[in-house]
Amino acid sequence: MYNDSDFGWWPGVERRVEESVIANLRLAKHLFSVMTATAPGEEVRVTGTGAWLAAERRAAFQRSYVQRDCWQDALCRSLLGLLVRFSTEE
Repeated sequence: MYNDSDFGWWPGVERRVEESVIANLRLAKHLFSVMTATAPGEEVRVTGTGAWLAAERRAAFQRSYVQRDCWQDALCRSLLGLLVRFSTEE
């Protein structure tokens, strides 16, 4: 069959996925805090940039989600291939 050492590559893949999406997630979190915090929120209301900030935050979050989704799809397909391979071996 197989053991845990067969999947020793998995933590490295998870780290690469996290590193590829973290910049966009940080940007989305920062924009959210700018829009909702007291002092910066007042500046956002005065200058009228709320809609622009919301659109930028949404775009940053969606970029990170799409990147993560692509990686997850590729990993699922790879794991399915491994499962099929291991299940057909005797």
